Amino acid sequence: MSNTIKISLDTSQYRLPTSEDITSAKQFILRREDYARVLEAKVDECLANAAQEIVTICYKYNVDPQKFSISSQYNEKMMAEIAEVMDNAEEEILDLIYDYSTATVPDGSPSGRKDALAAWIALLGRGNRNLQDTLDGYLYKAMKDWEAAIAALRYANVAMAAAVTKVKSHLHSIYTMPEIMATFDHADDFNATYIRNKGVQKGAVGISNNGSTNVTNMAKLTLQMAWMKELSMEHEEDGAAGYYVLRGSSYPCETCDSMVGFHKMEDIDGYPPYHGHCCCYVIPIYGIDGKTTNNERTQREDADAIAQARAKFDAYSEEWEKEYFNPSNGGFNVYHKKHQFSNVKPNGAAMSGGQAEKHVGRLLADFGAKQVEFLQENGNGTAKPDIRFDNRTWDVKYISTANENTIRKYIENARKADCAIFYWDRNNKLEELKSAVTRTIGKFSKKGELSTIPSIFYINKDGLLQCIFDNK
Repeated sequence: MSNTIKISLDTSQYRLPTSEDITSAKQFILRREDYARVLEAKVDECLANAAQEIVTICYKYNVDPQKFSISSQYNEKMMAEIAEVMDNAEEEILDLIYDYSTATVPDGSPSGRKDALAAWIALLGRGNRNLQDTLDGYLYKAMKDWEAAIAALRYANVAMAAAVTKVKSHLHSIYTMPEIMATFDHADDFNATYIRNKGVQKGAVGISNNGSTNVTNMAKLTLQMAWMKELSMEHEEDGAAGYYVLRGSSYPCETCDSMVGFHKMEDIDGYPPYHGHCCCYVIPIYGIDGKTTNNERTQREDADAIAQARAKFDAYSEEWEKEYFNPSNGGFNVYHKKHQFSNVKPNGAAMSGGQAEKHVGRLLADFGAKQVEFLQENGNGTAKPDIRFDNRTWDVKYISTANENTIRKYIENARKADCAIFYWDRNNKLEELKSAVTRTIGKFSKKGELSTIPSIFYINKDGLLQCIFDNK
């Protein structure tokens, strides 16, 4: 995202946004895209598992490669097993889409708020179809892609284990598989639909020729649209007079360029995304009549929240050391007296592991208003998480001098916690961390153990907690 921001407004009517407003808008899009990437990985895992099961079923029934097709006319018993796999995959993917697409609804919102957003999501779909009908169609296409792959692999005498590996590794590129391409020279000898059609889906305009790709693209776009819908409702409720759209990417796009600028709130349907790769962000604009995001109601709520945080801080028993309380936001740190702070200082590092833990705790309290508990450790070698806040357990990893392989080991070691926070104070480690996360996700996805990986966060240069991978 560009650091050069030019905003043109009639300042006789509207208040110019602050740098905090702009930063918040950018961070919202970054968080949205983090969630979209996690959703994509989880949906891919569902598709890979379904493909594996269907390949296994078809090999179990020893299908004839040339006569084979996934249809009730071929083998009703086999089809019943395949239908169950596909029904389970559809249910799991729908649940993931709803869970991640409604994750933006703030905690403490009225119970009907998330239900209303879910109802809106249900109506989304391609053409005149709703979400579930659209997913149905894309999953059916994915299944027929796998049909072609199975027929080709059986024809080439590929063993079942190797066939499973090939289909999963070509999930989004089925028709580049050499075994399928070899069948196109005598396609009429096969019953598999997309061997006969030589990999081409007739009449498909504006979508991928690959069913699995359409499923993951639909999941991501649904999340993006839902998050922006929720954001528009928040802006409207806060009394925004309008919103300002800015580009969040640099590639040429006439559609996005045409939407940059101020829009009145009446144009609430003009919120991005404007296409599947859109990263445009939105800044709420308020009138000069005194309405701001920090209005009196919000200030009273903040004061009440700080008072409640102070009462909670003061109530900790003698087992805890009340280390720090921030009176401006209610964030605090408390240390259990049996928490162990490491004195080991890595070569070339500015601080020890224990000092880094304390520093991260202070940043969380000051910049995130987090109420951080440093947890009891028993010292007998049983691994336990370092800290707890926001009803989740966390490990803190100091990586100023760590390489990518060491970071990968830290991620695996942090599986005892719900989340891991990575912190560095020199030698920017963000790209190494992202690479380590991607490789670890790939490793555990292949083993079917993605759910064991903690959510991954880091502390950015502004002291704020930033998500890379949320595996909640």
